[in-house]
Amino acid sequence: MDRPRPASPVREAAPILLAGLDHSGKTALRAALNAHPSIHIVRHVELWTRLRTWFDAGPSGRERVIDSLTSGKAGLEIDRDGLSASAAAGDFPALVREFGRQVCDRTDSSRWGLQEALLELQAATALEELPDARIIQLIRDPRTRYAEMRRRGAVGRGGLAAETAAWVASARAGSAAAAQRPVAYRVVRYESLLEDHEATLCAICEFIGEPFVKAVVESPPPPMEAAESLSPRELAFVQDRAAAELEAHGYALLPLTGGAAMLPQRLADASRWQLGRLSWRRRTRHLRPPLASQGG
Repeated sequence: MDRPRPASPVREAAPILLAGLDHSGKTALRAALNAHPSIHIVRHVELWTRLRTWFDAGPSGRERVIDSLTSGKAGLEIDRDGLSASAAAGDFPALVREFGRQVCDRTDSSRWGLQEALLELQAATALEELPDARIIQLIRDPRTRYAEMRRRGAVGRGGLAAETAAWVASARAGSAAAAQRPVAYRVVRYESLLEDHEATLCAICEFIGEPFVKAVVESPPPPMEAAESLSPRELAFVQDRAAAELEAHGYALLPLTGGAAMLPQRLADASRWQLGRLSWRRRTRHLRPPLASQGG
């Protein structure tokens, strides 16, 4: 039996969408916002970064989308019939609204949300289809992000070059979206969430239009674990390719050592950069983001 709806009106058309690269702090923010009595944010549902393309493929693609949404990945018992009725006319926003309504029903929440990696590359589509949505992109210093990924064994194909290209693409996409839709899109540094936890979450609550409650700050994210630092060559690689984006997001460029002795290595890294960009583009070819956001 479905749970009764909460007394407050359900805002299924106004989701809170958490964007950003993996290992950028989305999970920490989701945990904080899920402590709010009005909010429930799900994950493992790739609405705009994967399912949107399937949906456009026709009836068989729509069934594939419904299969994914009802598979239990979100930890909820989503009703298939309700989704099928919403999808019948080929209206993806209607399907999303129905999914959001059911999330609210099953969690006794008045506001739903979604944690979706790389959503920043599809932000224009998401906001066109759900104009009332609010997108928060988490961004983290690419140097500490990569060091942490390496420590955890989470670095994929393309290594440092691909992850740097990914970070540049993500940072550019976030800057563009925030400039175009400042009321609906906000970029938040993970470091701010760690260092000024309460003030950052208070500002986020104001941005999404929800009252600040102390529950969201009762379990702050743990301090960043000490990660192996980058070598001088790695540090130079990241800063050479991402300098503009680092400074735009308030990350200081660190002094480089080695001087002229590192010049041959830095020249050799030019081809490594091109291979890394190619690896990143292959990983995201299903998203078809604008060329300008592809990283470098």
